[in-house]
Amino acid sequence: MGVFSTLNNITDISFDEEFGDICGLTEEEIIKYFPDYLDETSKKFGLSTEALIKKMKDYYNGFCFDIGGKHRLYNPYSTLRFFSIKDFQITG
Repeated sequence: MGVFSTLNNITDISFDEEFGDICGLTEEEIIKYFPDYLDETSKKFGLSTEALIKKMKDYYNGFCFDIGGKHRLYNPYSTLRFFSIKDFQITG
């Protein structure tokens, strides 16, 4: 492979705002794709769906991959585990 091969010319999108929401779940995606889980879990905690989302935000919405911090993402593993066990905990 030469110095100018395709592999040596990778574009780093790590902190590019255009791709800032590629590695997690946005709040809009959680609301759109998990309404049944939100309803079921909010009933378990005796909260409104809005209150549950606010509490979830405190636990799982802290990831940011763009420099400006425009996109705040929920950790996919932690969010799905939360819906599975219906208990707030910090997971690693």
